[in-house]
Amino acid sequence: STFLQNYPGVENTSVQRLIKSVQDPNDPNSIILRNWLFTGYHIKLTFDPSDPSLPLVSMPEDQVLSDELSVFGQINGDNKILVTNSPNYYSFYDACAQNVKLWSLVYVNNMGTLVGSVGTFYNIIEWVSQEEADRLEREDGMKKHE
Repeated sequence: STFLQNYPGVENTSVQRLIKSVQDPNDPNSIILRNWLFTGYHIKLTFDPSDPSLPLVSMPEDQVLSDELSVFGQINGDNKILVTNSPNYYSFYDACAQNVKLWSLVYVNNMGTLVGSVGTFYNIIEWVSQEEADRLEREDGMKKHE
């Protein structure tokens, strides 16, 4: 994630994280990324199956990415860093690479009023087997955020 390059917060030492995803029990076209960029914060992605030649992915608005204090070192709004899909770029599932290319817009509100945009960030979400996750943990020192 390019967000983690710029804002690693107090817990991240890498731009990559090993996380788990689960299907949203209320929506067969959505998944939940558990502990996506920060521990304790889960993000929902929705896959649009209407056009297989353009497999778009979206994020609902106002999902909490993290608290402001642990990432920015200060509180600028209501202590919530929010995320949604970028209005300027398509996010999609890349069937050849078997990953999601996700453009996210990160912003801060205060009581529902926009304080400011943090920026637009590029993320690649790749699924690996449990064996590969174990290998990455063992050989590359990556920590599992389950």
